[in-house]
Amino acid sequence: MNFLNSLALIDPPLIYVVEDFSQKFIGYVIFHEYDNDSFELGWILNKRYWWKGYANELTKAFIKRSSNIGKNLIIECAPNQENTKRIVALKEDTSEYVRKSVGNALRDISKKFPELIKVELCNWKLESKEINQVYKLVSKLVS
Repeated sequence: MNFLNSLALIDPPLIYVVEDFSQKFIGYVIFHEYDNDSFELGWILNKRYWWKGYANELTKAFIKRSSNIGKNLIIECAPNQENTKRIVALKEDTSEYVRKSVGNALRDISKKFPELIKVELCNWKLESKEINQVYKLVSKLVS
């Protein structure tokens, strides 16, 4: 996680610069304490860098960082963007912590956009224990 601290714009780090492999600026990550038990994560990336795996890798790095600190992670994303779909794609991740983070993020989105999450849940095939775990976490609030 030293690379995260080296890119922080302030101390303690709340906003990080995101660079590609050639150190070209591509956006920002916002990561800060949300409450006593949680951090909040959000990102703003230049559209030219969408669909190249940056958001996925950033999310994994900050999920790991939150887990190492022992706090939950709240992932903020706009439902009209593809970020929500990327979060949903992690619903079968092998890590229970990642799946819980996915569930928490979808529950947060459902507070403002309940219909969006209801439609999403209706499309899930509940064939694995991993998907069922996330589904149960999210559907309690959305039902």
